[in-house]
Amino acid sequence: MNFYENSEELDDFNLSFFNRHIGWFKEMHRQDLYSRIDWYCVDRKDRNCSCELKTRFNDIFKYETIFIEPGKYDAMIEKYDKDEYIPLYINFMQDNKHVAVFDLRNFNRSNVELLDTMIFNPGPKEIQLVQRLLLPVREASYYEYDEVNKKYEDVLQAHNHAV
Repeated sequence: MNFYENSEELDDFNLSFFNRHIGWFKEMHRQDLYSRIDWYCVDRKDRNCSCELKTRFNDIFKYETIFIEPGKYDAMIEKYDKDEYIPLYINFMQDNKHVAVFDLRNFNRSNVELLDTMIFNPGPKEIQLVQRLLLPVREASYYEYDEVNKKYEDVLQAHNHAV
């Protein structure tokens, strides 16, 4: 299995764990590997959602912004505009017990900063110049897993819950 497949498998595990303990989605449908959108889900209010997943190994509060690939953002917004799928960018921070969720309906491409930046791409193991949109961390709903009660607690919320 290559780096990308391992990453997708970890993201899928994290989403399953998150949903088992928070109960947002009553249906979850994994899309093909390498799709612009990872999952199509139906939430407990019977709304369609598109979910892009990312596992990150840093604390959510380490930086003021989080990267999203412009193509993934555009695909999710297009799915919302066309079919009304709520676009959720779900970031698993440090481990599956810290989760930041961005409802992309709260952002407009014209007011989100586009940045040219250098990243280390662990797939081909090379440094690449890429473009990323910057989402302010303060705009995320943030959840931490409570080991005692076996559920996620809403720790920080700048806006209403996405679902």
